[in-house]
Amino acid sequence: MAILPASPTAHGAGKKRKSAPPAAVVPTSGKRVLAIAPVERVRIEMPDNTIRDFGDDFLARLRTRFTQANEFVVVDPEPEFAIQSGFRSHKAAPDGFEWESSPVPAATVRIDVDAMSFVTGARGGRMFYGFDDRMRNSFNDGSGNKLNEFPINTAETGQHQPSWFDGNFTPYGSKPFDSLSGLDLGDGFGLDILFAWLRVKYARYRAELKLVVDIQAPLANRNERRAVHVSGKGYFYDVAGGYAAWDGAIRIARRDAMLKAFNRAFEQASEHIRKTVGPLPLTARIDALSEDGRIFIATGRRAEIAAGTRYLSIEDPSLILLVRESFHAGSVASLEKGELSRLYPGMILREVSDKFPAPAPLSRMHLAAMDSESTRQLDGIIVDLPAENLPVPEFGGSVKKISRLRAFFKSLLETVFLPYRIWRYYQYDRSYKARSDASGDSIASEAQTRSVREWAEAARTETWARKIGITDKPLEQGRSPVVAIIDSGIDYNHPALHDALWLNPAPTRDLSGQLDRYGWDFISGDSRPNDDGYHGTRVASALLAIAPSARIMPLKVFNPWGVTSSAAILGAFEYAVSHGADLILCAWSTRRNSEALERGITLAGSKNIPVVAAAGDLGRDLRIAPSYPAAYAALHPNLIIVTAVDSLDRPLKFSNGHPAHVHLAAPGAAIRVAEPRRMETRASSTGIAAAIAAGALARLISGIPEGDAQDTHWRELLQQTAEPVAGLKAYSEGGLSLRVDR
Repeated sequence: MAILPASPTAHGAGKKRKSAPPAAVVPTSGKRVLAIAPVERVRIEMPDNTIRDFGDDFLARLRTRFTQANEFVVVDPEPEFAIQSGFRSHKAAPDGFEWESSPVPAATVRIDVDAMSFVTGARGGRMFYGFDDRMRNSFNDGSGNKLNEFPINTAETGQHQPSWFDGNFTPYGSKPFDSLSGLDLGDGFGLDILFAWLRVKYARYRAELKLVVDIQAPLANRNERRAVHVSGKGYFYDVAGGYAAWDGAIRIARRDAMLKAFNRAFEQASEHIRKTVGPLPLTARIDALSEDGRIFIATGRRAEIAAGTRYLSIEDPSLILLVRESFHAGSVASLEKGELSRLYPGMILREVSDKFPAPAPLSRMHLAAMDSESTRQLDGIIVDLPAENLPVPEFGGSVKKISRLRAFFKSLLETVFLPYRIWRYYQYDRSYKARSDASGDSIASEAQTRSVREWAEAARTETWARKIGITDKPLEQGRSPVVAIIDSGIDYNHPALHDALWLNPAPTRDLSGQLDRYGWDFISGDSRPNDDGYHGTRVASALLAIAPSARIMPLKVFNPWGVTSSAAILGAFEYAVSHGADLILCAWSTRRNSEALERGITLAGSKNIPVVAAAGDLGRDLRIAPSYPAAYAALHPNLIIVTAVDSLDRPLKFSNGHPAHVHLAAPGAAIRVAEPRRMETRASSTGIAAAIAAGALARLISGIPEGDAQDTHWRELLQQTAEPVAGLKAYSEGGLSLRVDR
């Protein structure tokens, strides 16, 4: 017997059909049709350098969980499903009915991931993976997929330590008293077990997943949007010894811990969706009407709708259908109440349920118009998972083994220097120390206020300062420009930097409740951008030697080894732009082309914020060996690239250069700079030269009213203060040496 689509006139020209005798009331059961939209914006590079799309993972996990639980029929969302109708095809088979049905979702779930982070370790060894609400961006990859994360880039194969950089983040000093000492202590300083002949330690972790779950169920008059914040913490086995020897083992351990932690968070988020969608009424659509009065309805493949389940028409609630039998593709029903002639293929149905009141009659136009504008914004759900200690990872053959004897003697050596390492450990991650006045606002003491001025006055006695003409310029400037330093953080408690710290006039709280009072640490994911290396402190002090009235906004994006993520890079640029930075200093260079870095420069350029960057310290021609951001110079007029020269205007032997990529030369040889923990030293690099050039630009900015800065051509303005450099002609054919004219 063929099943034919029927028109309203195929049933006695509109005659009323006698209702069937009431069927016995039976408990209804069946699977609801659930549409889950793709989850975007969660591409993360794992600690082992593999890129993972957690959006795909999350979608697959939801589909598998809900399908295997035998509760839902999971489908892809249909745009404007309320007006999608029509019987597609059908056939009759001896063993039952089969047809291609078009079910109506009981709910459509859309998930937006606002934060997904994994933080391990503490103090100097703390490391943040993923992204959070300090790293939002509005960029997309051209196909409409928003990106919150780009790959973590590490050094070329064969490099001793992973780093984006040349010599910027190499250990400073001699082992075991170098700048990396104390970073691998972990929690409680305990080296607990010997695994694969490596020292393995316990390290704390905290994983956070922040979702915005948008559930659209218009047929149940229920549309809601809710934030779901899941966090979990505990301990896992990490590898001691720093990055130099066992980088591979560290990456494996953190990758496995990260996946396990996120799996727990996913489960909790899935449970919220299940609890929200589970009680919704069943939904269906009429696929076809047969001449003998049978009604073929799309209830979802393998939905297993029980006989006796009742559906009403959304457009005409007086029409009640009763399910008689269900098949693989859908269900067959009969009309229990109403006129059969008023039924038609494509009519949308909803289960009759005491839990949900019968809706007022709705037209297809009304159904199509029901969208997220009517969504209720509900209070968020916070799930704090109990602490869980994770098992030892499987390192396999990826870790180079050492002898047990060598491991033993290494542990003895570590024990000897343990007191020093503990002391160094507690030098990291310090908070800003300031006294409070009567109103409770943080202010610097009078003695500290004099310190920056004294630092700048001492710099004027240097040969390089006299050469660029700073000695005959007043210390005081006009307004105090805000300079965002994207680097390894700064030691804001150093006397030479303390009173120059930018204080956020409107701090906000992050997921953990921390206020960004004075910048942000994007590499550790906390509110203390303290320098646990030395680089950021050095360049900040070089800038303040020229522009003591500047206010430093520290944005930490590198750990002591120079490892970062592109989410951190881009997040720092976004933070600087959104928080009113007048100038951005990137006193470093990398051999890796970074999409995030260029997008950050583009973002700054859209607000006409100058970005001063170093040419690099490899001593190469930038035409042959590109260095970034110098390679972007021709594309971004707000980007100013600086190389380093000595007191005779001769380029330093390690300075990169080329006229297409370098705009200025500044002193960069043996410059007195500050170092963390109240120390000073002399340093030479193009990063120091870039900081000095940035100081000169900050002085120029201080004399320009804020309203007039938008149209200023910063590169040309700074170059107008410079003069030709004879020593640069060999490779740049007329480089410009910095002169301070204000």
